[in-house]
Amino acid sequence: MKSLRGLALAAFVIMISVLCSIIAQFGFSPDSPIEQWGAFGDFIGGTLIEIRSENQQVKIAEIRQSLLKMNLGNITVKKFGNESDYLVKIEMISSTNDDYIKSIKTQLSSDLGSIVNFRRVENVGPKVSNELLKAGLLAITLSLSAMLFYIWIRFEWQFSVAAISAIVHDVIITIGIFSFLSYEVNLSIV
Repeated sequence: MKSLRGLALAAFVIMISVLCSIIAQFGFSPDSPIEQWGAFGDFIGGTLIEIRSENQQVKIAEIRQSLLKMNLGNITVKKFGNESDYLVKIEMISSTNDDYIKSIKTQLSSDLGSIVNFRRVENVGPKVSNELLKAGLLAITLSLSAMLFYIWIRFEWQFSVAAISAIVHDVIITIGIFSFLSYEVNLSIV
């Protein structure tokens, strides 16, 4: 019995520290704009560009350095597909230039010293990403409610509350681990 109390106390301390980490990282106000939640990269909005370079010797570091010189905000560059294919994610920036994709392509080609082809360009605005986040939270809420109702009818209501509490606990601990380690939460993680 004494060991159970120790385990319960340890779980409580871990839960409080995780919640403090989440609040410190993401802020306390639920009304804070999604753009401030830097860990949720795929939900912020921005531009996704699939690049193919004519030069096989181009490195990710060269592409990243060229993009950083353009002051585009937070960017990520990943290897994608073939040897000369790369995937670039640019977070939402407020640009007054309507042809900023063309200017990125021109500048990238001149910096790398080879022809760069943009095979795909996708833009997701903050309104769309905010709607995706709200739809995801609604789906989670409805699925938890359905589980609560089913377990309540099938067993007893105490079991349904305990099951939902365990699921919420697991999700909070997982988000807390991501918060402690400063990992980005994106669609591949979800």
